[in-house]
Amino acid sequence: MLAGPVVFSSSGATTGDITGALNQFRASLGGLNPNVATNFVGGRREINWDGVPAAATEPNAFPGSFFNGSATGRARGITFSTPGTSLLVSVPDAGDDYTFFSPSKVFEPVGSAITDVSFFSPKDQKTVAVTNAFGAIFLDVDDASTASMEFFNLSGTSLGVYQVPSFSGNKTFSFLGVKFDSPAIARVRIISSNPDDETAMDDFIFGEQTATPEPATYATLATALAGLAWIKRRRAAK
Repeated sequence: MLAGPVVFSSSGATTGDITGALNQFRASLGGLNPNVATNFVGGRREINWDGVPAAATEPNAFPGSFFNGSATGRARGITFSTPGTSLLVSVPDAGDDYTFFSPSKVFEPVGSAITDVSFFSPKDQKTVAVTNAFGAIFLDVDDASTASMEFFNLSGTSLGVYQVPSFSGNKTFSFLGVKFDSPAIARVRIISSNPDDETAMDDFIFGEQTATPEPATYATLATALAGLAWIKRRRAAK
């Protein structure tokens, strides 16, 4: 049974208002791993969007699998999707209610408030993976009911919904990170806006992925466990 998750959250008018909770979340995960096609034990990976090239930046749509590649820099084992029309990486302009946390690009879904985040093995980019933690920085969350993150395990069961803290005013900052005691998160559903409160997102931080066994491996494990149970019953019958 999983212990209760640890929640890290803060909000405020300046970047300094959220850095304490952000750095505590980072420290709880361990060191920053290089973005190479290798599976590490422990540590964390991050996305700040600023290295996304012009071809994948507004006005062009952002490919949801961009950070699930094999090339150094793109090998982060994470994908994004939305039921909306597209995903967008952009640079805030003077007319936006939000600004950036780390210079100078931000992320948002288009045509929907929903972003689904899924995890894969950075080593092969195909094997489904799980992580123990995920966090994100949100920009200009004015209302406590605007933004949330829901976590799901491999079977699609919800592990809980967590609200992003709000702060009134424009160009404000919010951070929410949730850490479980073992790798259980296969997907995160982010709701980042509502019709009255349009927001954007900046840095994403997540624990190093743990690749899940292949179906054949599950079958081998099941056979082994069944064999152990049979031996135990035979011994008990003697």
